[in-house]
Amino acid sequence: MVYGCSVPGKSAAGSSTESVAYTDGSQLVHSAALLAVEAASPGKNLLYAKSFLLAGMTLFSGSIYLLVLDPQRFKFLGPVTPIGGLALIAGWGALAVGSRGRTLLK
Repeated sequence: MVYGCSVPGKSAAGSSTESVAYTDGSQLVHSAALLAVEAASPGKNLLYAKSFLLAGMTLFSGSIYLLVLDPQRFKFLGPVTPIGGLALIAGWGALAVGSRGRTLLK
């Protein structure tokens, strides 16, 4: 699904409206996760996870929004979308590694 959304002119969802809807959902989920991580571990704890999630949301969602808005003008952003997806994956990985041994409920 991520690859289909990152190819200009083609999307796994089919239309630009569906691509934006998919991106909206992805951004909403990752925003909620980022807020939950900050609430559970404020400050510099899990800094890498927070940074990767924020960068990934910006690159992944931002590039798709701009590609849908004006594909010709922003076609150079096509390769940025998968990089944003990789940053999101790195954020989840950093969260998993950084939160080992911690409990949220005490």
